[in-house]
Amino acid sequence: MNDLKQIGAIAKQTRKALGHKNMVVVAQQLGISKNDISEIERGIFRGSVLNVIKYLSFLGLELTASPRNKPPLEDLEAMFDDEY
Repeated sequence: MNDLKQIGAIAKQTRKALGHKNMVVVAQQLGISKNDISEIERGIFRGSVLNVIKYLSFLGLELTASPRNKPPLEDLEAMFDDEY
C-alpha cells in the first residue's frame, strides 16, 4: 500500500470511529469539498496539502515526514531467516 493510500485509510477509519458518517457535513465545516475528502480517503488526492492537513487535524491526526532509511515491510521477510 502506498503512503497516500495509507493516509486515506487511516483518515477514513478515524472519521468513522469518531461518528462522522456524512462527508458533506464534514466538508462544509472545514470549507473544503466533499470530493476532496473522498479523494484523500481513497489515496488519490492531488490538491493542496493544506486541505489534507486541515482534514487530518479535524480528525485529531497529523501529517508528518520522516526519512526513508528503513526498509519497506515487504523486504523485512527476506532480511530474517526463520530457521533459527
